[in-house]
Amino acid sequence: MAQRFFTTIPGYYWRHASNADGADIRHIIYSALDEHGLQPEPEITDKDLYDIELYYKNHFFGVLTDSDNVVKGTFALYNMGNGVAEIRKMYLPAEHRGKGLGKWMLQFLVEKAQNEGYHGLVLETASCLNKAIALYRSFGFETVCGHNASPRCDVCMSLKLLTMPDTQN
Repeated sequence: MAQRFFTTIPGYYWRHASNADGADIRHIIYSALDEHGLQPEPEITDKDLYDIELYYKNHFFGVLTDSDNVVKGTFALYNMGNGVAEIRKMYLPAEHRGKGLGKWMLQFLVEKAQNEGYHGLVLETASCLNKAIALYRSFGFETVCGHNASPRCDVCMSLKLLTMPDTQN
């Protein structure tokens, strides 16, 4: 079994995702998209969900699990080059929202990016995801003009980071 780490929220853990998690990850993401009237894009935006280990080999894809190691949420960080990382695939099923998990995942990704020396974060989202946008804004993300890679996204956001030295070497 993959190594698991505690979150600051009792009963939830995080670990690196693997291809074995693919069906659970797709179910969580596609269900959340459907809930908000958004369509999965398996040939474009969601292509990475069919081979997580390949697409995130030099990046990060994490899952939140419960005490039985059942996947309950997803979150990813993707190196875009030039010192910028993209936050990707941050999803939770409705029954796990409102517990601080989204805030925990976002804080984890921001700190990870800072520790890895990134100077900026970007993300794309859909304007109908009001609570997610409010969470991003609470962390200092600002809406920026830009071209969205995903047809379902109509909002681009960015955050400038204060980088910290990598202490994990």
